[in-house]
Amino acid sequence: MLGELELWLDDRPQPVGHARQRSVLAVLAVEADRVVPVDSLIDRVWGDRPPSTARSALRLYLTHLRRALAPTGITITRQGSGYTLATDAETVDLHRFHRLLDLSRAAHEPRQALSLVEDALALWRGEPLAELDTAWAQAVRERLRRERATAESDRFDWALACGRHRQVLPELTARAEAEPLDERVAGQLMRALYRAGRQADALAHYQPRPDWGRRTSSWAPGKTAAVPSRADNRTSDRGVGRRQC
Repeated sequence: MLGELELWLDDRPQPVGHARQRSVLAVLAVEADRVVPVDSLIDRVWGDRPPSTARSALRLYLTHLRRALAPTGITITRQGSGYTLATDAETVDLHRFHRLLDLSRAAHEPRQALSLVEDALALWRGEPLAELDTAWAQAVRERLRRERATAESDRFDWALACGRHRQVLPELTARAEAEPLDERVAGQLMRALYRAGRQADALAHYQPRPDWGRRTSSWAPGKTAAVPSRADNRTSDRGVGRRQC
Protein backbone atom coordinates (compact mmCIF):
# COMPACT_ATOMS: atom_id res chain seq x y z
CA MET A 1 0.00 0.00 0.00
CA LEU A 2 2.83 2.41 0.79
CA GLY A 3 3.88 2.26 -2.82
CA GLU A 4 2.55 0.29 -5.77
CA LEU A 5 0.19 -2.40 -4.47
CA GLU A 6 1.90 -5.78 -4.10
CA LEU A 7 0.73 -9.12 -2.75
CA TRP A 8 3.38 -11.39 -1.22
CA LEU A 9 3.26 -15.01 -0.07
CA ASP A 10 6.30 -16.81 1.36
CA ASP A 11 8.59 -13.98 0.19
CA ARG A 12 7.30 -14.29 -3.38
CA PRO A 13 5.13 -11.73 -5.21
CA GLN A 14 1.70 -12.94 -6.32
CA PRO A 15 -0.24 -11.71 -9.37
CA VAL A 16 -3.33 -9.64 -8.55
CA GLY A 17 -4.44 -8.53 -11.99
CA HIS A 18 -4.60 -5.25 -13.86
CA ALA A 19 -4.57 -1.74 -12.39
CA ARG A 20 -8.34 -1.38 -11.90
CA GLN A 21 -8.56 -4.74 -10.18
CA ARG A 22 -5.61 -3.83 -7.94
CA SER A 23 -7.40 -0.59 -7.14
CA VAL A 24 -10.37 -2.51 -5.76
CA LEU A 25 -8.03 -4.51 -3.53
CA ALA A 26 -6.27 -1.32 -2.41
CA VAL A 27 -9.55 0.30 -1.32
CA LEU A 28 -10.51 -2.81 0.65
CA ALA A 29 -7.03 -3.02 2.21
CA VAL A 30 -7.19 0.58 3.47
CA GLU A 31 -10.37 -0.44 5.30
CA ALA A 32 -9.18 -3.93 6.27
CA ASP A 33 -11.72 -5.80 8.41
CA ARG A 34 -14.29 -3.05 7.87
CA VAL A 35 -17.26 -3.10 5.54
CA VAL A 36 -16.93 -0.89 2.47
CA PRO A 37 -20.34 -0.20 0.86
CA VAL A 38 -20.59 -0.96 -2.84
CA ASP A 39 -21.33 2.67 -3.69
CA SER A 40 -18.21 3.77 -1.79
CA LEU A 41 -16.11 1.15 -3.58
CA ILE A 42 -17.28 2.41 -6.94
CA ASP A 43 -16.72 6.06 -6.01
CA ARG A 44 -13.22 5.37 -4.68
CA VAL A 45 -12.15 3.27 -7.66
CA TRP A 46 -13.84 5.09 -10.57
CA GLY A 47 -14.41 8.57 -9.16
CA ASP A 48 -17.52 10.72 -9.51
CA ARG A 49 -18.28 9.56 -13.09
CA PRO A 50 -18.27 5.77 -13.05
CA PRO A 51 -19.28 3.86 -16.19
CA SER A 52 -22.70 2.25 -16.33
CA THR A 53 -20.95 -1.13 -16.16
CA ALA A 54 -19.16 -0.34 -12.88
CA ARG A 55 -21.24 -2.68 -10.70
CA SER A 56 -20.86 -5.67 -12.99
CA ALA A 57 -17.16 -4.94 -13.45
CA LEU A 58 -16.76 -4.73 -9.66
CA ARG A 59 -18.36 -8.15 -9.19
CA LEU A 60 -16.00 -9.62 -11.79
CA TYR A 61 -12.93 -8.04 -10.18
CA LEU A 62 -13.96 -9.35 -6.77
CA THR A 63 -14.30 -12.86 -8.18
CA HIS A 64 -10.80 -12.69 -9.65
CA LEU A 65 -9.38 -11.21 -6.44
CA ARG A 66 -10.87 -13.98 -4.33
CA ARG A 67 -9.06 -16.52 -6.50
CA ALA A 68 -5.80 -14.58 -6.31
CA LEU A 69 -6.05 -14.27 -2.53
CA ALA A 70 -7.07 -17.88 -1.85
CA PRO A 71 -3.49 -19.18 -1.30
CA THR A 72 -2.83 -16.45 1.28
CA GLY A 73 -5.81 -17.18 3.49
CA ILE A 74 -7.11 -13.64 3.01
CA THR A 75 -10.79 -13.52 2.07
CA ILE A 76 -13.24 -11.02 0.63
CA THR A 77 -16.72 -11.45 2.05
CA ARG A 78 -20.05 -9.84 1.27
CA GLN A 79 -21.60 -8.20 4.31
CA GLY A 80 -24.90 -6.39 3.92
CA SER A 81 -24.50 -3.72 1.26
CA GLY A 82 -20.74 -3.96 1.04
CA TYR A 83 -17.57 -6.04 1.09
CA THR A 84 -14.88 -6.71 3.69
CA LEU A 85 -11.26 -7.74 3.27
CA ALA A 86 -10.85 -10.19 6.17
CA THR A 87 -7.21 -10.13 7.21
CA ASP A 88 -4.93 -9.40 10.13
CA ALA A 89 -3.97 -5.71 10.01
CA GLU A 90 -0.32 -6.79 10.30
CA THR A 91 -0.51 -8.15 6.76
CA VAL A 92 -1.10 -4.62 5.36
CA ASP A 93 1.92 -2.30 5.48
CA LEU A 94 -0.30 0.78 5.91
CA HIS A 95 -1.76 -0.55 9.16
CA ARG A 96 1.61 -1.89 10.31
CA PHE A 97 3.01 1.63 9.77
CA HIS A 98 0.38 3.10 12.09
CA ARG A 99 0.87 0.40 14.72
CA LEU A 100 4.65 0.94 14.80
CA LEU A 101 4.15 4.69 15.13
CA ASP A 102 1.78 4.16 18.06
CA LEU A 103 4.32 1.87 19.73
CA SER A 104 7.15 4.33 19.16
CA ARG A 105 5.21 7.17 20.77
CA ALA A 106 4.37 5.00 23.75
CA ALA A 107 7.99 3.88 24.24
CA HIS A 108 9.79 5.05 27.37
CA GLU A 109 13.32 4.90 25.98
CA PRO A 110 14.57 7.07 23.05
CA ARG A 111 16.53 4.16 21.58
CA GLN A 112 13.44 1.94 21.45
CA ALA A 113 11.29 4.76 20.05
CA LEU A 114 13.90 5.50 17.38
CA SER A 115 14.11 1.85 16.33
CA LEU A 116 10.33 1.56 16.03
CA VAL A 117 9.87 4.73 14.00
CA GLU A 118 12.71 3.72 11.68
CA ASP A 119 10.98 0.37 11.13
CA ALA A 120 7.75 2.22 10.34
CA LEU A 121 9.38 4.57 7.83
CA ALA A 122 11.22 1.67 6.17
CA LEU A 123 7.85 0.30 5.04
CA TRP A 124 7.48 3.13 2.52
CA ARG A 125 8.36 2.07 -1.01
CA GLY A 126 6.90 4.93 -3.02
CA GLU A 127 3.65 6.82 -3.59
CA PRO A 128 0.72 5.35 -1.59
CA LEU A 129 -2.25 4.12 -3.62
CA ALA A 130 -0.24 4.58 -6.79
CA GLU A 131 -2.96 2.85 -8.85
CA LEU A 132 -5.65 5.37 -7.95
CA ASP A 133 -6.23 9.02 -8.90
CA THR A 134 -9.72 9.59 -7.47
CA ALA A 135 -10.58 12.34 -4.98
CA TRP A 136 -10.68 9.77 -2.19
CA ALA A 137 -7.24 8.42 -3.05
CA GLN A 138 -5.78 11.93 -3.25
CA ALA A 139 -7.15 12.74 0.22
CA VAL A 140 -5.73 9.52 1.68
CA ARG A 141 -2.35 10.18 0.04
CA GLU A 142 -2.20 13.69 1.47
CA ARG A 143 -3.06 12.43 4.95
CA LEU A 144 -0.38 9.74 4.71
CA ARG A 145 2.21 12.27 3.52
CA ARG A 146 1.50 14.39 6.59
CA GLU A 147 1.76 11.35 8.84
CA ARG A 148 5.06 10.40 7.25
CA ALA A 149 6.41 13.94 7.69
CA THR A 150 5.42 13.89 11.36
CA ALA A 151 7.08 10.48 11.77
CA GLU A 152 10.26 11.86 10.20
CA SER A 153 10.21 14.72 12.69
CA ASP A 154 9.70 12.23 15.52
CA ARG A 155 12.72 10.30 14.24
CA PHE A 156 14.85 13.46 14.36
CA ASP A 157 13.72 14.17 17.93
CA TRP A 158 14.65 10.68 19.12
CA ALA A 159 17.91 10.67 17.17
CA LEU A 160 18.86 13.93 18.87
CA ALA A 161 17.88 12.44 22.23
CA CYS A 162 20.26 9.60 21.44
CA GLY A 163 23.13 12.00 20.77
CA ARG A 164 23.13 11.43 17.01
CA HIS A 165 23.14 15.11 16.12
CA ARG A 166 26.05 14.82 13.69
CA GLN A 167 24.44 11.93 11.82
CA VAL A 168 21.12 13.71 11.25
CA LEU A 169 22.55 17.18 10.61
CA PRO A 170 22.77 16.78 6.78
CA GLU A 171 19.16 15.52 6.61
CA LEU A 172 17.89 18.26 8.90
CA THR A 173 19.71 20.94 6.90
CA ALA A 174 18.15 19.69 3.65
CA ARG A 175 14.69 19.45 5.18
CA ALA A 176 14.87 22.92 6.72
CA GLU A 177 15.76 24.31 3.30
CA ALA A 178 12.89 22.42 1.67
CA GLU A 179 10.37 23.37 4.40
CA PRO A 180 11.38 26.81 5.73
CA LEU A 181 7.99 27.32 7.40
CA ASP A 182 8.20 24.18 9.51
CA GLU A 183 8.98 25.49 12.98
CA ARG A 184 9.61 22.05 14.45
CA VAL A 185 12.30 21.27 11.89
CA ALA A 186 13.88 24.68 12.48
CA GLY A 187 14.13 23.95 16.18
CA GLN A 188 15.61 20.51 15.55
CA LEU A 189 18.21 21.95 13.20
CA MET A 190 19.22 24.57 15.77
CA ARG A 191 19.64 21.87 18.43
CA ALA A 192 21.69 19.69 16.09
CA LEU A 193 23.95 22.60 15.11
CA TYR A 194 24.42 23.67 18.71
CA ARG A 195 25.24 20.16 19.92
CA ALA A 196 27.66 19.70 17.04
CA GLY A 197 29.63 22.67 18.37
CA ARG A 198 28.33 25.13 15.77
CA GLN A 199 26.75 27.60 18.17
CA ALA A 200 27.18 30.58 15.85
CA ASP A 201 25.38 28.75 13.03
CA ALA A 202 22.59 27.76 15.41
CA LEU A 203 22.08 31.34 16.51
CA ALA A 204 22.30 32.62 12.93
CA HIS A 205 19.61 30.13 11.93
CA TYR A 206 17.30 31.43 14.65
CA GLN A 207 15.16 33.88 12.69
CA PRO A 208 11.55 33.65 13.94
CA ARG A 209 9.05 34.33 11.18
CA PRO A 210 5.65 35.97 11.67
CA ASP A 211 3.97 33.08 9.85
CA TRP A 212 5.44 30.40 12.14
CA GLY A 213 2.67 28.67 14.03
CA ARG A 214 0.17 29.22 11.20
CA ARG A 215 1.75 27.33 8.32
CA THR A 216 3.91 24.65 9.91
CA SER A 217 3.38 21.13 8.67
CA SER A 218 3.99 19.05 11.75
CA TRP A 219 4.36 21.11 14.92
CA ALA A 220 1.73 21.74 17.56
CA PRO A 221 0.17 25.24 17.47
CA GLY A 222 1.68 27.70 19.89
CA LYS A 223 5.04 25.97 20.27
CA THR A 224 8.07 27.94 19.18
CA ALA A 225 11.56 27.01 18.14
CA ALA A 226 13.86 27.70 21.07
CA VAL A 227 17.54 28.51 20.95
CA PRO A 228 19.39 25.72 22.80
CA SER A 229 20.83 26.78 26.10
CA ARG A 230 24.46 26.49 27.14
CA ALA A 231 23.40 23.78 29.57
CA ASP A 232 21.82 21.86 26.71
CA ASN A 233 25.10 21.94 24.82
CA ARG A 234 27.19 20.95 27.85
CA THR A 235 24.82 18.06 28.61
CA SER A 236 25.14 16.74 25.07
CA ASP A 237 28.92 17.12 25.12
CA ARG A 238 29.08 14.97 28.24
CA GLY A 239 27.35 12.24 26.24
CA VAL A 240 24.18 11.84 28.31
CA GLY A 241 22.15 11.25 25.15
CA ARG A 242 24.57 8.62 23.96
CA ARG A 243 24.32 6.74 27.23
CA GLN A 244 20.53 6.67 26.87
CA CYS A 245 20.76 5.10 23.45
